Amino acid sequence: MHILICSKTALDSHGTLCLHSDDSAEDWADFLGGVDVGYARDRRDAAAALRRLEAAVAAALGARMLFTAGHYLMTHGYRSFLERLAAHAAEHGPVQTCSPPSTAAPDSSSGSKPSSSRPHSKSLRDVPVYVAPPRQHQQYAAGSDQQQQQQQQVVHELMGYIMVHVDDTAREVYQTVQAHAAAAADILSKRQQLQQELGDLTAVVRSRLQLRRLLRDELVSAADYKAACERLLQHREHLLRCNIEGLSIRVSD
Repeated sequence: MHILICSKTALDSHGTLCLHSDDSAEDWADFLGGVDVGYARDRRDAAAALRRLEAAVAAALGARMLFTAGHYLMTHGYRSFLERLAAHAAEHGPVQTCSPPSTAAPDSSSGSKPSSSRPHSKSLRDVPVYVAPPRQHQQYAAGSDQQQQQQQQVVHELMGYIMVHVDDTAREVYQTVQAHAAAAADILSKRQQLQQELGDLTAVVRSRLQLRRLLRDELVSAADYKAACERLLQHREHLLRCNIEGLSIRVSD
């Protein structure tokens, strides 16, 4: 069995036992003593099977991965979506995305033609696809302005995933992924480059200030973190006179 310390005590839909962090040991013991272990194991097996289906459909689609919100994973709607998409992929193959056109001239001696657009491009293999709840549910939960904004955010501007909806047809999913794969891959490439730059900067600051660790809080933007690192380097001589060697520094907001 898997046990997590959570904000409430319950057996979740994945078969994980959640214990409230504020409950007493007696409360935990009472709850665990009443758990149907067989049912919990069955739920974990079902969740694992769905994850395998999820991975297989992503591979057939040609994407890096498919994922949905944790509370929606074990729903009938999500499984039906995966099965529809699997059937479509078995018939039509992976999503075809266009590679940049070749600039090489045709080989006149062999009579070969210039290379055409290639399906299943590398850009799509790097892109995750997020499966959102049905559109009709969002219509009830959001106002008109928020609906319009959600519809425009097909590609997440920070994380680079493509959003589709669980009530989309397989054809609609293919069209959405095909139309936005290049933009999503570009965001992911820039994100990876930024992470590399921040990693290199962190290594330089750690080395020059002889720090044990240099940490960045998640809420600190890349620009603010860079500025903080530059200030640390700017005051390096003064900081070293303060005997900071071997210390850990956390950059927070």
